[in-house]
Amino acid sequence: MAMKRFLPILLILSLFSIPVNLVSAEDEYDKLQQEKEQKVQEKTGKEQEKVQAEQEQQSIGTQISNTKYQISNVEGQLAQKRAEIAMLGQSRDDAEEQKQEKIAQRNGLWRTLYKQSRASALELFLGANTFVKLAQLWGYFDASVQLSRQNIQTLNLQVNNLTKNLLSANQRREQLEGEIAGLESQKVGLEIRRGQLTAYQNELLGQIAGLEGEIKNITARQEELIRQKLAATAHFTSVGEIEHAVEALPDPPFSPAFAVFSFGYPHRVGMNQYGAYGRSKAGQSYSEILNTYYKDVEIIEYNVPAKIRVDGYGEIDFEGNYLKGIAEMPSSWGDKGGTEALKAQAIAARTYALAVTNNGQTSICATQACQVYRPSKAVYSERSANWHRAVEETRGKVIVHGGAPIKAWYSSTDGGYTRLPTDFDVGWNSSPPYTHRVKDLDGEGRAYDGPGHGDSPWFHKAWYDTATDRHPWLTKEELIDLFNATLLPESYNEHLSQEVPVISTEPGWSKEEVREALRNEGIEPIEDFSEVKVAHSDEGYTFLIRVSTPSGTRDIDGRRFRQIFVLRSRGRLALWSSLYEIVQR
Repeated sequence: MAMKRFLPILLILSLFSIPVNLVSAEDEYDKLQQEKEQKVQEKTGKEQEKVQAEQEQQSIGTQISNTKYQISNVEGQLAQKRAEIAMLGQSRDDAEEQKQEKIAQRNGLWRTLYKQSRASALELFLGANTFVKLAQLWGYFDASVQLSRQNIQTLNLQVNNLTKNLLSANQRREQLEGEIAGLESQKVGLEIRRGQLTAYQNELLGQIAGLEGEIKNITARQEELIRQKLAATAHFTSVGEIEHAVEALPDPPFSPAFAVFSFGYPHRVGMNQYGAYGRSKAGQSYSEILNTYYKDVEIIEYNVPAKIRVDGYGEIDFEGNYLKGIAEMPSSWGDKGGTEALKAQAIAARTYALAVTNNGQTSICATQACQVYRPSKAVYSERSANWHRAVEETRGKVIVHGGAPIKAWYSSTDGGYTRLPTDFDVGWNSSPPYTHRVKDLDGEGRAYDGPGHGDSPWFHKAWYDTATDRHPWLTKEELIDLFNATLLPESYNEHLSQEVPVISTEPGWSKEEVREALRNEGIEPIEDFSEVKVAHSDEGYTFLIRVSTPSGTRDIDGRRFRQIFVLRSRGRLALWSSLYEIVQR
């Protein structure tokens, strides 16, 4: 933008031969170069973050399966080692018994040898009638003594071997007990990891589960289609370390063209990060921001643990390392009026970590399954300075309800409305008392995460897979078909997959088959329309689509249309939010 402003002025001055201040121009050029370098760095960072996010989000189900397999292996090893310890115990008892028997035999031989050694030559002579008899007695005596000595040596060797075996068995037992302790710890860690991955699957892809739960009578292949479509368009649950640019929407290749734009992403529960940014720029404090998004809470000085266990990094300093390495909000916002948003994020991240780990009793993962931790960000730099300052200036501050830290959920964009965890479009298990629905609007009805405030790139967006879809636009015929499919009862859902499936599965009914099914149900199909209007609920979802047809207006249920859109729309077009509108070009 700076270059566009500067060049026309320079051109006009040169045409009228007015001297140009070259020093000022050089300064402006340097400034432009710095801006360009910054943009290049941001672009590189975004590309790296995208790659990392794709790596993190690949096949969560496979990770859970692998973790379960590892737990099974660990349990198998534990069983083997415990069995070996039991055998060692029995062997040790047998060896101890043998050892005592050998010691008793040896001691008996020692006593016999002692008695034999006290017999004198005179006693042998007196006991012999002849010289030959004496020689025989002396030979027997000497042989007996030698045999006793040999037997004693053998028994000593056996006792020593048994003693060594017992010592080795005890050492092996200690080794096995240490290995068992390590495996038990590994098993606990894996169980925690499995739980965290499951939580990630439930929270990040909560809308997928919610849609699957809402859409009845669908096949397993249709469920897989829904997962693939939504996963292909998934970006981030939170903003991340680098601010994302608004993506330019490609022009439609035909006219008229229609696209479904959603408001907000992804779950819209708790603090709205771009909304917090907008509120900060509007002059609100971190306390005002947090008390807006969380209900009936206090922000207090809390006795936080000195350290926290982070999966993959071990035990690290809580305030000085872990929190400073949280990469969930761009530090650059601090230079654009977002300082209070950074403070609100620091408190929310601190609170979430305490709630998830039970005040530091268990570990926390370092990905979006929990919240992103990057050790590189924990190291102070000019780039991370604003974030580090926010952490330091809120040190020890925690959001509590009833004296306990809350699970301070947050996501990137709420589209002007937050939702409850148990609302139909979120589908989590429960709604804690500190969560509530918020109209995230200013006094003029403008969303705090929308244009003029936070300006989130996900505030108003058509979701599609750029690699396969190329654009999100629908023809009029395709939109009419979606309307007609929506008018069919849910019992027809198994037939309402895509006409041309994006994955290998049975194709759904054709447009004409859908219209024929409507006629059989006594429902007039929509053949054409002149206007489409969308009605939004005050709770933050689209509840009605009013279609003007040649035969009059037709009302279509907004929730049902979203289900059908995700199930039947072409390619990988998706609809991440229950709050949406239909745009025409």
